[in-house]
Parts: sequence; structure tokens; C-alpha cells
Amino acid sequence: MPNERLDDKNLLFESAHMKRLKLRQVVDVVFGVHDDKAVELGRRVKELEARLARARNDYATAQTFLEEQELGTRVQVELVRDEAEAAMAVAENARADLDNQIRAVSTFAADLPSPAP
Repeated sequence: MPNERLDDKNLLFESAHMKRLKLRQVVDVVFGVHDDKAVELGRRVKELEARLARARNDYATAQTFLEEQELGTRVQVELVRDEAEAAMAVAENARADLDNQIRAVSTFAADLPSPAP
């Protein structure tokens, strides 16, 4: 190691992030304490922490939106949604019936013999 590292204040404590990272990697490899599993677990923990933070943020945003819109509690919103889904199903059935009636009338007209000229 360079003299300034040994007799200076740094030794194994580097102030620059990338130098500190590389120094730690060298020490890990030289002394046989390098563990890929620990690195992978650390990466996965950071990823899960980031996902958790995003989910908490999304939840807070949705909660704020619901409070601003004065839609009521979660249960009330779910009841309104269920009613809307039931009404939509009724409307879909009515539309399907109308489509069938239109199709029947149009096939009836197509089946009629054409008038003679």
C-alpha cells in the first residue's frame, strides 16, 4: 500500500465512494471473505425495499385521492363498484339481445326473394 495510506488517516477508510468500494472488494478477495450470496441477498433486499417504498407511496396517493374526492370508506367504494358492475352486466345483456334482434331482422330481409324486374 502506498505510504500515504498507511501513515495517513485513511488506512482502510476511504472517503471516495468508488475507491472505498474497490478497496473493500480487494480486501474481501485477498482474505477470502468474498461472498456472492451475500452480495445477491443485499441486492435483492435493496430491490424489495424500493418496491415497498413505491407501494407505500402509491397507497398514500390513492388514499389522498379518495379523501379529496370524498368517496367514502373503502367498503362504501367497493359497494358502489359492485352495483356499477351489476348495472353494466344488465346493460351488456340488453345490448346482446338488441344485437340478436337486429341480426335476425337483417337475415330475414336477406332471405326474401328478390322482386322480379
